[in-house]
Amino acid sequence: MVKKNKQLEKFEFKRFTDFLNILDAKKPTTQNQLKDIIGVEFKGITQSTAGSRLKIISETAFENKVEKKIGLNVLKQLFPYYKLAYPMKNGMYSALGNAMSDLRKVLKKHNPQLYPESKLHTYFNLPLEEQKLLKSRGKQKVKTQNNNLMFIDDKKIIPIIEGLPPTFNKKKYHMAIYIMAATGSRQLEVFNKSKYEVKGDMIHQTNIAKKGDNTKNSSRTYPPLFGDAKTIVNLVATLRSKFKKVVKKNGTLVANINNMLNKTATKLFPGLFKQVNDRGIQKKMSIFRKIYARGIYLKMGLSTSVNFMTYIQKILDHTSLETSENYSWVRFESEKSDKKKVDKLNDRIDTLEIELMKFKKLWEECERKLASGDVKEREVKEREIKIPEVKEQKIHQKVKEQKIHQKVKEQKVHKKPLKMTAKRKERLDKLNKAYDKLISEGLTPSVRLLKTRAKVGSDVARKFLKTKK
Repeated sequence: MVKKNKQLEKFEFKRFTDFLNILDAKKPTTQNQLKDIIGVEFKGITQSTAGSRLKIISETAFENKVEKKIGLNVLKQLFPYYKLAYPMKNGMYSALGNAMSDLRKVLKKHNPQLYPESKLHTYFNLPLEEQKLLKSRGKQKVKTQNNNLMFIDDKKIIPIIEGLPPTFNKKKYHMAIYIMAATGSRQLEVFNKSKYEVKGDMIHQTNIAKKGDNTKNSSRTYPPLFGDAKTIVNLVATLRSKFKKVVKKNGTLVANINNMLNKTATKLFPGLFKQVNDRGIQKKMSIFRKIYARGIYLKMGLSTSVNFMTYIQKILDHTSLETSENYSWVRFESEKSDKKKVDKLNDRIDTLEIELMKFKKLWEECERKLASGDVKEREVKEREIKIPEVKEQKIHQKVKEQKIHQKVKEQKVHKKPLKMTAKRKERLDKLNKAYDKLISEGLTPSVRLLKTRAKVGSDVARKFLKTKK
């Protein structure tokens, strides 16, 4: 846990403005230069990096009451040094964004008059062009992740999580990880911020720790992935009783808890966290939130009826589908084998449909001849009895050929195009819009997705897809 020095507990705001004037005069261009200047001006400071030093003195300074005009000018003067202390990494300013967010929390509490304008690029934010570029890169990163799904070994991970409860008495961080995986909650919500209540067999959670100004009124109601609602709510109370200090003055979780959570989780799930590190995920503990989202989606049996991202937005209380896209690229290894079974079943269904069509045509031919007097009823029955039995292995060999012939036959049967009624036109428009939307979202159109988006039947969606191939 980062501790403030006694010399930094309180100091006048003027000392901070004088310090910024010294920085302007010396013009540091590297992190080490900035770090050394802070060390000279604030003797005895123990933080080891330029960023942590600048962060602690800035947050301490703005705990003083400041006039709006003076405060905004100081923020504008301070921002270049924050940018120097927290440089771009992997094309993103993730660390800078977190540091700015922490300072804004201090402003919101001690100087709320500065908070709204602190978000503007004219005072304490990146220029608009850089913001747009970073947002575009963020979207591209999410799109890349969704095109490259991460399959986790759920047959190993889930049993480990389910086996954690007996260790709770001796290992409190095991309890925290279990609650996070069972509820999809963030660390801060579990340890301090959120209130958890039992609502039937569901959990009702209020005070969600997400970005924005209206978090006090935000809430989630959801089923637990592990255990039951009552057990989970009781575990939250037990966990909190084991810790004395969990948050800093700015409302964020103390560093020691975050470090211990990461260390414990990495030890419990080495394979999973190797995937997390290889993927370059900054907030490593968010993987349990992603596991909850996919796990509860499958547990509730929604994979054939509800779009995954739409469900994520609802169950995790996201404000937009863009946020939900960050959670949609995690899948379970067991889903691969399930897909193989489904594909095999679909192949068998296609084969049976072809055979049924053959028998139906043969029956229609018999009925036609009977009606025209070409054959007697007895001959029809004999023909019906003598329908050859086709061996299954021969069916599989001829499936592709039969499908091609069937398409040709269908084209011959339907020489006259269907009349385009208003209802059919409306349905076709819906399908085209849904199809284009899926393509724009980087998703592969399928019968299930088209059925959900356009609200049509499976047969209609399947026939529409055939016209697009």
